[in-house]
Order: sequence, then structure tokens, then C-alpha cells
Amino acid sequence: MTYEEKLWIINHQAENKEIKQTKIAVDFQAKFKRPVTRQCISQILQNKVKILQTIGNDPELNVKKMKHFKKVMNTTFEADLVRLIDEKYKRMNISHEIIRLCVQETGF
Repeated sequence: MTYEEKLWIINHQAENKEIKQTKIAVDFQAKFKRPVTRQCISQILQNKVKILQTIGNDPELNVKKMKHFKKVMNTTFEADLVRLIDEKYKRMNISHEIIRLCVQETGF
């Protein structure tokens, strides 16, 4: 779960003091279009001080940093994946070429 989502849960609970955790989970699902358990909501609310300290005084800045970090990590992952696929493809083509040459030499 992103810091933006955790911050939304914390703020939603702070704005609606009497709201139940199951209702927060339903509201979260409506907003972010993905389910979350009541236990997850409970854990976030129990750790809200630590989460807020991690985010710091300017939560928008840190949310942007996390989004940038994810983007950089995804780009790095994709580059590594392309390299790995290229290596496998080259190995497969080399193996295919060796087999073809062997077949030609044996006359099959």
C-alpha cells in the first residue's frame, strides 16, 4: 500500500471520528478501486504516528518522492527484464543454429 493510500485512511478516520474500520475499508475500495481488509485498516491506524513521521511535515512532497521512486524502480526492472529476455533469446538462437549446423553436417 502506498503512503498516499495510508495517508488517505488516516485522514479519513480523523475527519470522521465515529467511523468504523469496516466502513473505512468500503470507502477505500470505492475511492481506490481495490479491496482492503479491516485488519489492514486497523494496522495502519495503530501505526499512524510512525507513518506520519515517515511521511514528514510535507506529505505531498514525500508522496511525490515515493511515486518517483516507484517509477525509477519500474524503469530499472523493465530494463533488466529486457536484457534478460535478450540474453535468453540469443542463447536459444545460438542453440538452434548449432543444432541446424549439426544436422547439416550429419546429412539428415
